[in-house]
Amino acid sequence: MKRVKITALLLILLVLLTSCNMTSFDTAALLTAPLMNPADQEMRKAISDAVGGTYELVNPESGNHQTAITPIDILGDEANESFCLYKSGTENYVNFVVLQNQNGKWRSIGLNKSQAMGVDRISFCDLTNDGNKEIIVGWQYQKGEENAIEVFSLTNDGKVKSEYKGMYNDFITFNNSLAVISKNSAAKTASATLISSRENAVTALSTVSLNSSITAFLKIQTSVLNNSSLLIYLDEQLESLAYTTELLVLSTKEDPSISVVNLEGTTMRTKEHTCIDADDDGILDIPIEKRFEAYMRNGAEEYLSYVDWYKITENTPKLIKSTYSSLNEPFYIELKNEWIDRITVEKDETNDRMIHFYTLDGKKPMFSIRVFLRQEYNDSSEKDTWTEIAASGENVYTYKQDGPELDRTFYTDIETIKELFVVLS
Repeated sequence: MKRVKITALLLILLVLLTSCNMTSFDTAALLTAPLMNPADQEMRKAISDAVGGTYELVNPESGNHQTAITPIDILGDEANESFCLYKSGTENYVNFVVLQNQNGKWRSIGLNKSQAMGVDRISFCDLTNDGNKEIIVGWQYQKGEENAIEVFSLTNDGKVKSEYKGMYNDFITFNNSLAVISKNSAAKTASATLISSRENAVTALSTVSLNSSITAFLKIQTSVLNNSSLLIYLDEQLESLAYTTELLVLSTKEDPSISVVNLEGTTMRTKEHTCIDADDDGILDIPIEKRFEAYMRNGAEEYLSYVDWYKITENTPKLIKSTYSSLNEPFYIELKNEWIDRITVEKDETNDRMIHFYTLDGKKPMFSIRVFLRQEYNDSSEKDTWTEIAASGENVYTYKQDGPELDRTFYTDIETIKELFVVLS
């Protein structure tokens, strides 16, 4: 009986080893490291030669370049150099080396050592307009919301020269200029500094002051106004817990400049709305908050708000559209012109994912919007009551008509709502 059991066990093992999944039992294959191609091997050797021993590659944490080795044409010779971030085997600081392919062999043409513990982001920009790109590194010396920015250039004798140092919360490159956004929490100051060249040297050309009450930048976004002007939108939270937007214009015409557009405090708001491209023309629009009529919910007074979206170019504000913009859900509903100051919106008494639209005159129900999870909607006994108007990810956005007896000004149907409803990406 014992022999039968052993034989049966051997037969089972034989079947497993000869099955189509046999590779899963190939322990030698699992322990074999993947082979690098010759080009990678050559580059790794070049890094090792440059740093003088063992090293560990380091990835930037954010930005457009998030790999330890970035191919980029720094020298303007239409061939990519390799910008490599690493920590050496004996130190815990992040350094970088620039490699150039010379006759099929990678060679170091510049190396820099730092005292930084990490790298937030890197960028490249020809600030001196000489055909060579400067290297811009956002160093992380310690965990915190502000990092250190440093601008480097490569010299003809194979050295790396530090051209500029400062602190930043964000930085933006445009044409041959660099805008550095920074706030100092201890000193309660905030500013935007323009970095470009003067007499072929990288320098800070000008600095403008920002709101001194900023506690956090919610979003920093840009729109290209024309080939020589960039709009920079700063959505901010203030000490008062209010929110606002500041608008900068970075101009690279002849003499580069940076300036703050005077919005006269009109962007101050109580809700966390941020700039969006409300009309899909490639230029961001600024939110101006307006209040709907207050209402009682769960025994407390509440109010929702709507937003007038303004486009500001050449210092002239232009109203684009008005929307009910949800703060909890990624969507907005455009408000018809004839609805402004004639309707209100309230949250459902018990469901935070449901809102109701009413006329102000007589508070007549117009329609409701409800957000379901996909599985919740599929399983819902109310599926016939709520009509799907859009879907994104796990969310299903639905509509229910509440006021079929309304006049044409306030009457809606499913097609109307689909035209007014926008899911934000």
